[in-house]
Amino acid sequence: MRFQSTAAEVPQEVSGAYLIETLEDSNFHTIHAKPVAILLKDMQPTRHISGERA
Repeated sequence: MRFQSTAAEVPQEVSGAYLIETLEDSNFHTIHAKPVAILLKDMQPTRHISGERA
């Protein structure tokens, strides 16, 4: 089976886009709490809203 060289880039692009979107949404939801860093507990509401299972 042969793959084009760009086929190997697709999973990296998709996972990168997912991570960036999740962190942006988490930051939006926690911005008023003035946290120093986004914690896992801050990401849970974002994942719930987007329909992900924990």
